[in-house]
Amino acid sequence: MAGRSDTYARLASFATVPLADATKKHRLARFTKDMDFDDMFGDAPANVFVAKGPVKLDKVHLETSEYVGVYVIDGDLVVDGPVDITHLDGAAVLCVLGSLRATSLTLVGDGQLWVAKDLVLSGPIVNELSDAGGLVVLGKTSAKKAAPAPKPKKGATKPHAILASQLTLEPTTIDDADKRFGLRAILDVAECEAPKAVYLHTGNVRVSGVLDLREPAPDGKAAAYIIDGDLDVDMVAIDARDMSTWGILVVTGDVRAKQLSCIFDGKLWVGHDLDVADIAVANKLHVVGEARIPMLVIRMMPPRFTRQPTIGTLIDIESGPLASWASKWHASLPARVLQQDALAPDHAGSSLEKLAASLVAGASLH
Repeated sequence: MAGRSDTYARLASFATVPLADATKKHRLARFTKDMDFDDMFGDAPANVFVAKGPVKLDKVHLETSEYVGVYVIDGDLVVDGPVDITHLDGAAVLCVLGSLRATSLTLVGDGQLWVAKDLVLSGPIVNELSDAGGLVVLGKTSAKKAAPAPKPKKGATKPHAILASQLTLEPTTIDDADKRFGLRAILDVAECEAPKAVYLHTGNVRVSGVLDLREPAPDGKAAAYIIDGDLDVDMVAIDARDMSTWGILVVTGDVRAKQLSCIFDGKLWVGHDLDVADIAVANKLHVVGEARIPMLVIRMMPPRFTRQPTIGTLIDIESGPLASWASKWHASLPARVLQQDALAPDHAGSSLEKLAASLVAGASLH
């Protein structure tokens, strides 16, 4: 039997209601003409979880792989940003008894989204549901296509080959990207020269493996790559010895990575939160939201955090910038700070350079 899911429970304040009572009061059977709760869950759950609407959120990101039950919002769900529901296994139902309004909707896997009234989106619907998943809208559905991106001019900078294979990149202009995302301000903060081209991916990105960006652009010209959504990846490797060969990766949402290597002139700007499961070797990194990093290795220039980061162990390859940088975050200094001159000889100096290089090469993933 499905229990309460912390992922779904964060949406609102839910009360536990017997399934029979909720089915009768909210007429849940109208959503399940082709599939009942026994079909979805194996055994119908004894209870469902109900929250009073309207519920207003900045964004909705639900990613689970378990039987999480049925969550009902008794009213409208109004989201200023995107709604992303990914359910890779088991069963999950989000039922909105009013209307759902958001900028976009992405559905992946086995989850169910039910809307009793209207589904109103300012952007697109991305449907990657399996046979077990479903979208039911009893009212009207309104979704707008994004304006067609301008075609690249003859001789324009080509996109990075790895990014082009992992993302759906559309060329856009610096003016348009500045209007939508404040690109010029981001470039100033990142100390990045104006790119020769700008490419945009709309929607969340999940990469199984390494998003390896070490190879330069095919024509050697810098470009800005914008992911308008979240980025989930086992490892992000950004290594550009010459800024003219690469540019900047801008992620407007969250970045979740097992490991992060962002050194030399490879630049990463994160619009919301950064969660690293293992280790980050960072140089040209800027995080607007919260940053949670178990081990952070810095060199040359420390990363920039708008909010106080949560860091387990801090290692400084070149000890100069550490003291002034760490003093800014005195309230959240890590319990363990290692500097080059405090390390054992076999881990000092060049060996940490090798650590950074090995992370970029993905050696630690094997």
